[in-house]
Amino acid sequence: MPGEWPLLEAHQADHLARKGSDRITNAVALCPNCHQRCHRSSDRDAFTEGLYAKVGRLARE
Repeated sequence: MPGEWPLLEAHQADHLARKGSDRITNAVALCPNCHQRCHRSSDRDAFTEGLYAKVGRLARE
């Protein structure tokens, strides 16, 4: 829509609440829907695995 700005949210693949780091090798920018999918969906583990497969700089901690 005109006048709206695209929005991305930072997501840590290894969640901060689980002692994941805030390093670039653990962070990815996602749209709000995908970010919520990482946290709340029934397929969140498979979705996160897909992020590791698609984003080469992500490294498991």
